[in-house]
Amino acid sequence: MNPSLTVTFPPLHEAALNGHVPCLKILIEMGADLEKSENQFGTALHVACLRGYVECVRILLHAGANPNAIKRHQAPSHTAALYGYEDCTSLLVDYGANVYQRNLQSKRPADLATDAACRKILLAKAGV
Repeated sequence: MNPSLTVTFPPLHEAALNGHVPCLKILIEMGADLEKSENQFGTALHVACLRGYVECVRILLHAGANPNAIKRHQAPSHTAALYGYEDCTSLLVDYGANVYQRNLQSKRPADLATDAACRKILLAKAGV
């Protein structure tokens, strides 16, 4: 018997992964767990930040998703900054992301930022 090589996500994660806003809204209305964390990918907010789906990030944050949720020692702000998603980074900061939070390599989101605008947003919030 061969094991499956596909990854199956909870529905909220699938909606975030694919940027499917209507589905995301319905799942949240139906009580989907915003803080459910998958081993490798973290919460649905981590997944939305990984893909740069700003509207999904906005909906999840507005619904109460934790902007400081940890996935393998990394917050959504680390992911958004690393991939240069300025709008996602800005939203996370607006919703209280901890810009001082360090990952396993002792890096803050600003240290990982690959985009000057992301770095500027993060440093401004840090008062630098």
